[in-house]
Amino acid sequence: MKHRVILALVALSLAAAGCVSTKPVIRHEWDGSTDISKYATFNFMKAEHGAFGSSLMARRVRNDLGKAMVAKGYQYTTTSTPDFLVQYYLWSRPRTSAYTSTVYYGGPYGGVATQQTNVSQYAEGTFTVDIIDVNKNHLVWRGIAYGEAQGYDEAMEFFQQALAGIFAKIPEKSAFVGGAPGGA
Repeated sequence: MKHRVILALVALSLAAAGCVSTKPVIRHEWDGSTDISKYATFNFMKAEHGAFGSSLMARRVRNDLGKAMVAKGYQYTTTSTPDFLVQYYLWSRPRTSAYTSTVYYGGPYGGVATQQTNVSQYAEGTFTVDIIDVNKNHLVWRGIAYGEAQGYDEAMEFFQQALAGIFAKIPEKSAFVGGAPGGA
């Protein structure tokens, strides 16, 4: 039962189709002293499947990340030491929001006021991608997306939008000549 709950929570913070009530907020930061134009190859750091609830979900995230890195001009390698490692984290937690409103029933000479409380449940999710320089063993770039979703379809859409937003911020292989990337 515990694994089903974890999988459901992760599914609420992951991705595929539907309508997201809130688009993910995308942030990124980088080490401006690192010349990333020298990087050509990457590999992944080992992910903990427990954070995803299942190895199936972890594989899906890893495959999508790998495709996005290759599209940016980097080459995936397992046969040699890569120039950088990609680490990713998915995290979600159930949230509840409640608000109370007063409703008045009656006419100008009297009536009744009642209070009505509305409660909604949603998942608050965070998706983080780190790029780590293998030789220096330190973080050189981080992209973070966070937001909320109600239901599996919205969660799947959140992940897709988060992935697209984070990778829009990762520069192409040739874009880091002489320091920090442009844009915010």
